[in-house]
This record gives sequence, structure tokens and C-alpha cells, in this order.
Amino acid sequence: MYDGIKSISIPEWVENEAIEAGGLDLLGLRNVAQSIGNYCLNGITTISPKIRYLAIRSWIIQMYAECQLPDDYSTFLKFGSKLEAAVAIGILLNKPSITGVIGSTKALEIIAKDEKEIILEKLVKTQIAINNYTGPSNNLGISYTRKSGITGLTNERGKPLANIIMTKVIDTNVVKKILSEKKVESFNRDDLIELGQILSIDEIPDDEKEILLDIVIPSEPNPSGWDKDIRRIATYVQLLQLTNDKQAVPILDEFFEEIIYPKDGFDETLSEIYDGWLCFLIRDSIAVAHETTLQFVKNELEIDPKKTFHRNNIIQRIVNDSSGMENELKTLKLIDDGERLEELRFLDIFGKIKKRLITNNMNKSLQRWDDNQLNELNLIKQLESKNPGVLSLVPIVWLLSYFRLNGEIDTDNEAIDMLSRGGWWRLGLKEVIFPTIKKWKKENPYFYLIVGDLIGITVDQHVSISWARMATDITKDVSILKVDANSWQYRKDFFAGRTAARLNEAIGWLKQLKLIGENGLTSDGEIMLDRGYKSLNNYYSTLQS
Repeated sequence: MYDGIKSISIPEWVENEAIEAGGLDLLGLRNVAQSIGNYCLNGITTISPKIRYLAIRSWIIQMYAECQLPDDYSTFLKFGSKLEAAVAIGILLNKPSITGVIGSTKALEIIAKDEKEIILEKLVKTQIAINNYTGPSNNLGISYTRKSGITGLTNERGKPLANIIMTKVIDTNVVKKILSEKKVESFNRDDLIELGQILSIDEIPDDEKEILLDIVIPSEPNPSGWDKDIRRIATYVQLLQLTNDKQAVPILDEFFEEIIYPKDGFDETLSEIYDGWLCFLIRDSIAVAHETTLQFVKNELEIDPKKTFHRNNIIQRIVNDSSGMENELKTLKLIDDGERLEELRFLDIFGKIKKRLITNNMNKSLQRWDDNQLNELNLIKQLESKNPGVLSLVPIVWLLSYFRLNGEIDTDNEAIDMLSRGGWWRLGLKEVIFPTIKKWKKENPYFYLIVGDLIGITVDQHVSISWARMATDITKDVSILKVDANSWQYRKDFFAGRTAARLNEAIGWLKQLKLIGENGLTSDGEIMLDRGYKSLNNYYSTLQS
């Protein structure tokens, strides 16, 4: 049924002696969603789940300054990683079952040796806390990177946070010894236990909690203004509001359902963040669609992994599953019982979607509608099923992005403009997706041919990204296929996934700060929800005036 495609011209993949390297974003498409997610929620990452590390890291920086050691990053890293190890071992000596301690595996091995005097060493190769929490600390206005590479603490947020820890540990034997000897080498178990009792990451003292709350959800702008804080505040307000509405800790899908279908009367100060997270979902759905496509190609090649196939042969085998594709389209009510995939043209699908998507905000740049099937979250779930025929949904994902924006990009809206971040290189809406859809409208090809085209584009995208990654490090190769002109061959395994939104980590921080619990908001959570709305009203009223 499939009779060939027009390929994007890219370099051909050849045999090489590079080291195989793993990676999650092997199409480079999650990168766009991640950028939008960071725009909506800065100050937290997937590798910064414990909020007290922000304070501990600040204190480590202050300890280095107090010791008056060289203004040299490598010296700081050696000092900081060992002091961090002292904290980790101390915490685990007190509570071996605690989770979230960075370097816990090696720390527990050291503890198991049962030596009275513990010689400290770096517990992990790269992902130590003073590195993992650098981005969040800088985004939150706690720290900044100096020319030497050593992080400095801001007067407004960083130094107060470090000082509150210092007042608690200043009289411990560990701190006394470090300040006296100007180095971190070894300590006896009892001294580490003393430090670990004070710096446990599962309990945040009230005085630290107040400072952290003023940093994460501030009531006043920092000296540089509201810009770095305001969207983060709005996201946390939405999470708190959703917790209050549900009277339970929200899950990710509930958050995005509210973003897609805002309830009547929602606070207008949340509009920017609602649109921002919808843009995230648009790009996440595109990434999921194409990663699923790449996994289907990998599965076909893996049937005979030593054989080389012509690209059209693989695409035809996938597209020929007309019954599977018809079932997926029927689930969305985009094809009737009497219709056949082979006869379906692009404008048939386009017209059905357009008829169903009755938008309720035509004067806005980003459109929403009431149809509860045709939305990005539902398509992601359907794609994640990996049912035969789900690749028929890839053009539908493209079309939803088109209808969300009426086929145009409003570059005055930063989140919408970020939908095209990376341009051609990342399948930008403005550069690739919208022009292609307009071409389909004009030429009205068979729908199955479009599915085939998108399979080819997906593989071409993967090869382009693989070449780009290898160009930055010739020893690493992330490709999962061997591609030589139109020949494809299996190389290694791959599984599609979603972009990490960091919202689960944010919910974790709210729990650690005791703002939310299993039954909804705590009393402190109610106070912070009210304070968050006041900050938003203050910011947006100033903009309007």
C-alpha cells in the first residue's frame, strides 16, 4: 500500500568506532517541552527532590568561605564533596532507611565497614548535591556563579539560608574541626551522628521553612523584579488550589486536565501559566508521538536484527496495518464503521476535527474546546498503549497543535513562541509542522501516506540528532539504528517515554514544607495559597497600570 516518501536530505549514518551511549531524548524533541517547563516552573529539577539540600548546599558554600580557602573551583569541589559526604553519612547513621540522600549507596557501604574513624571521600562521580542543586539555587535567587566557578551567595536569600544552618551546627565537633584545620578529611562516627541529627533531609525546622517559603513562593519581588519568580509562584498556586479543590494530593494527569479544561471562574492571574503548561503539553505530545514511531521502527527491525531493510519496506509493513489504524481512529470517532483507511484522505480527517473543535476563546492566541477526546493528554495515553495502529495518531497530534493556534504563531507570547524553539532542528511548529499541514490541505494526500511520511521524518530526525551529539563528542554514539542512505538496520533497544515536567518534584517540595497532605491543604498551605494569589495580583495589576 505504501509507495515511497520524500526524504529530508541529511547526512547518512555509517559504521564507526564510537562508544555506544544511552540517552532519553534521542529525537531532541523533549528538549523543547523541557524549555517550556522551565519557563513555567524554574528552581526545581528532576534531580533536586529534597528541598532542604538548598539550605545544606548554601551552608557548604559558606563553610568554604569561612575557611578562606583558594578561589579555585577544583579545590572547592573537593572540599564541598567531602563535606557533603559527611552530611550524608551522618544522616544515614541516624536513619539508614531514609530516602533521597545523594550518594547513599556508597555511604551505606562505608558505614557497613564499622570503622570508628571514617575517612571521607566523594560519594558519587558527578551528581553531587552541590552540582545537582546549582540550577535550582541560581534560579531561586539563592546563589550565583562567579568567574572562578565557585558559587556565591546572594545577600537577600542565600546568606540568610546559610546562616540559619550555621547557627545550628556551629558547636558540633565536625564544624569546629573543619574551621580549625581548614580541611575535610575524617571524623569519628559519633561526631558524624551529631551532624546528621541536625541536618536530616526529611524534617525541616520551622525557621528554615519560613526562609524557604519566602524563596520559593515570595510575597515580595527580589531586587531584580518579579520576572524570575512569578510563573513559579503561579504554578505552585495552581498546585495548591488543585489540592484544595480535590481535598487530596493531586496527580499529574489531574493537573493537566485542569490546564486543558479550566473550570469556570478560575482566577485570571493563572491564565499565563495555564497557557504555558498547555504549550508544554503540546510539545510533549509531539515528542511522545515521534518517540512511539521510532520504537515501532525499532521493533520491526529487531525481528531480524542482522538484516538490512530498505526504509520503504519497513514503513510499508507498519502502515499496512490498516485494521489497527482504523481501530485507533474509531476510538477517537474520526472514522465511521463504513469507512476504510485506504480511501481516507487528509481533508476527511481535517474536516471532522475542525467540525468537532468548537473553540470558546476565538480572540485568544491559544484555543481551547470542550471535546473531551481530542486533547493532547488523551492522545498521549493512547500512544503509550503501543497498540497496533497507534501511529495513525501522529498526524492527529500535529493537527491538534495546528488548531490550538489557528495555524499561526503569536511571537508576542513567549510560551507560544517557544513551541518553535530550535526551528527545523526540533520540528518547530512555525518552520515545519504548520507549513506541512498547509501543504497537506492543498494537496489532500491519502491519510496513510501521511503516516508513512511521518515515520520517515522521525527516523531522519533521530539520525540528525545522533550526528549532532557525536559532533560534540566523537567518542559517543546515541543512534539506535544503522542508516546508510535508504537502508535501515537494528542497532540497539529503545523505549518511548514522556518529558519530565518536574511537577511531581514540586508536589514533593510542598509535602516536605507541610503545605499539603493526604486530606488536602494544611493550615500553612491555606496561608501560602492566599499569599500566592496576593503576589500574583500585585504583579499583574502593576502590569495593567
